[in-house]
Amino acid sequence: MEEIMEGVDQVIDHFVGLAKSDGYTLPCGDCTDPGCCRLLVQAFPDEAHWMSEAIDKLPRKVRRKIDRSLAKWLTWYRRLPPEVRYSEEGYFEKRKRCPLLVGGRCAVYERRPVNCRCYQPLNVTPDWCSSTDYTSEAKLDLSQARELALEGITSKRVQYYATLQLVLCGVRGIGNVTTDELTQCFIKVTEAGLPSLE
Repeated sequence: MEEIMEGVDQVIDHFVGLAKSDGYTLPCGDCTDPGCCRLLVQAFPDEAHWMSEAIDKLPRKVRRKIDRSLAKWLTWYRRLPPEVRYSEEGYFEKRKRCPLLVGGRCAVYERRPVNCRCYQPLNVTPDWCSSTDYTSEAKLDLSQARELALEGITSKRVQYYATLQLVLCGVRGIGNVTTDELTQCFIKVTEAGLPSLE
């Protein structure tokens, strides 16, 4: 996974550099409690396993806080109506913080999934993070980085692509997440079909 993400980061850095040389500002990186950490993010199980390994290496107190936050998030998520649960705009309007934020920062930032890495808004002001207008910002097109990751991750074994926190709850054994639950929000399934969480 490290090699895949290194390749993804190189592609992202290249396009971020081009955008900056064209006069765009990309404010991300130093913010706390960022608005982008309230977006609906999809991830592969391999990414969730990789993130879970990083969570397991955190101090016990932080690890327990994250697991409690994931459990609370799962309870909240299961109560959402489907039109919100599976809609990027609807989910964003709920302003639910990612349970991986600790002290306003991602506790596993170095192991964040591809979709978090590829989210690069252009020319937004700090007020955007407190806005509920999901469509107000332009984003850098990093489809090449996503394709590189997709090719690397799915080449190893069959993968599904579902809501990050839901997959992470399943990987960490929180809340008895079922494969059926995951299939309701999957984005991409390889030709070979849908695997289990194992």
